Amino acid sequence: MTEDADQANSTPTQEPAAAPSPKHVVLWGAGLANLRFLAAFAKHPTPHTHISLITPLSTVINPRRLAEWVAGTLPLDACANNIAQGVERSGVQWIQNNAVALDAAAHTLQLDDGTTLAFDFLSINTTAKSQRDSNEMNLPGVREHAMSVAPLEKFASLWPRVCELGKTRPLRLSVIGTGTQAFELAMAIRHRMPLAAVTWLPGPSEPQQSYPAELHQHMRAALKAQRVDVLFEPVTALTHDDVWLTGSTRLACDVPILVLPQPVPEWLESSGLNTTEVLRFGEEPSTSVATDAFERSTNHPQVFFVHEDSAVLAHNLSAALSPEKPHTLRAATKDPLKIFFAARHHAIAYWRGRSAQGRWVKWLKRYLKL
Repeated sequence: MTEDADQANSTPTQEPAAAPSPKHVVLWGAGLANLRFLAAFAKHPTPHTHISLITPLSTVINPRRLAEWVAGTLPLDACANNIAQGVERSGVQWIQNNAVALDAAAHTLQLDDGTTLAFDFLSINTTAKSQRDSNEMNLPGVREHAMSVAPLEKFASLWPRVCELGKTRPLRLSVIGTGTQAFELAMAIRHRMPLAAVTWLPGPSEPQQSYPAELHQHMRAALKAQRVDVLFEPVTALTHDDVWLTGSTRLACDVPILVLPQPVPEWLESSGLNTTEVLRFGEEPSTSVATDAFERSTNHPQVFFVHEDSAVLAHNLSAALSPEKPHTLRAATKDPLKIFFAARHHAIAYWRGRSAQGRWVKWLKRYLKL
């Protein structure tokens, strides 16, 4: 045997590099931001990554398009996301349960079937849930007489019945609740039922301080132009044919519709996540997860939180999973463009303190798919 051969045989073989341990990403809820991430992951999957989606829903209604559907200007198919199709395209695990508790420090979620799910990264982007029991405590008669917008999927199954009833006689409808979603819904109902009596009941006082001045003026003008009555009276109870206001005042109503803000979720207090007070247009301040510029929890950066939608979550979550260095995150827009339904051919836009309305705004809404 030659000397070269001896040296070759004596050279130790190099072990192949160990594959990186797989990361487990849990998407809690089928909100718009989580569904955007699913779509992005289907096109560009991250290696060594396991995704789990937690939602019992099979179809999710896009809240941005709800008013268009209520008004009859969009079919329901254009407003709904099919969860099964999204799961199939992305190849993720679909867990058809609800999560009921979070331990951010331990990186675990407890599901409503008693099982515990561990995660490396968590994205919380849940949809609105029914609060009929808690609403009944604050507003007697809700459970029996009112339609609630939350959850949207239940509302979508009931609204066609109201439309059929509206073909038989002019209805009296009341939208009870604050915020821009209640405004859009009242305007959409007016468009769908031009002969109906439509009243918006946003609360005990006009919420000028809750809206930027220009936006508030445009909303008032739109309500007046579309003949939507606005009553600034607190609602105290609901009966078969009436909405009871302060004192003995009654408002005749065939269909009361609730658009009430979601309460602080029960899981938040024991989750270990920092909290903060947030203010949304027309609503009272509410407690939510405190997040940084990248929509991560301020004390548990492995947890992302989005209230409704996000243009950066899909990128940031993918960036957090990527082994490439450096891989920068994108900051969420602090004051994104918002466009609200005001009529079939009109919409109201708000961006960075300025507001506008008109046909061109409605065109922009459709072009941007907002």
